[in-house]
Parts: sequence; structure tokens; C-alpha cells
Amino acid sequence: MKISEIRKLLSGDIEPWEIWERNKGLVDSYKKSLSKQGTSVVISAIEDEDLSITMHEVRVLCSLFIEEELKVLELGLIADILGLSDRIDFESDEVEEYISHMTDPEINGIFTTEYAKEIVLN
Repeated sequence: MKISEIRKLLSGDIEPWEIWERNKGLVDSYKKSLSKQGTSVVISAIEDEDLSITMHEVRVLCSLFIEEELKVLELGLIADILGLSDRIDFESDEVEEYISHMTDPEINGIFTTEYAKEIVLN
């Protein structure tokens, strides 16, 4: 998945289904990696641009999740890419923490719509 695709999703220039259509293999391998205990999660990102994540982008991701345009697995994949990429910076530690809570449910617990709504209202 390209960082530019994530930027387009966050800015509303691309629909979530378009990203998943283009990155079906990545989503499938990510899902398989998460289902196997004790294995590393497979994440493949093409760092084709820099991206700054602010509270606005966190709210966009939460809104897409609340509206069921992103499943918890897809949200987790995006959050993992954002958290692991060298070309991503975060507006604050709080923003980075919100993104990290969206990742692996075994480590961080399941990201819920209730929590996403709290973030949006924050």
C-alpha cells in the first residue's frame, strides 16, 4: 500500500473500497499474519511521500470506521503502516497514541466504535 493512497483516503480523494481492491493481497497476508500467534505481522508499504498525521486525520479514520467504511482489520493495517513508516510524522504524542490503539487487537485490545466516537468528539 502506498502512503499516497492513505493520504488520498484521508483527504477524501479516494474511496476505501478502491484501496482494498488495489491491495487485496496485502490485506489477505495481514489477516493471515494476525491469526497466527507468535508470528510477525506482514506489512508492505511503499513510502512514496511524506505525510503528517494530525487530530483531523485521526477523526477521519474514526469516522470511516464508525460508518463501517473501514473494518477493524483495515483500520489496523492503515494504523500499522502509519506507525511503522519513516515518512510519517505525528502532530503530537496524543495523535500517535490514538493511531497505535488502532493496531493489533491482541496487543491493544479491540478498537471499538464507542472508542472511535469518543475520539471524534474529543
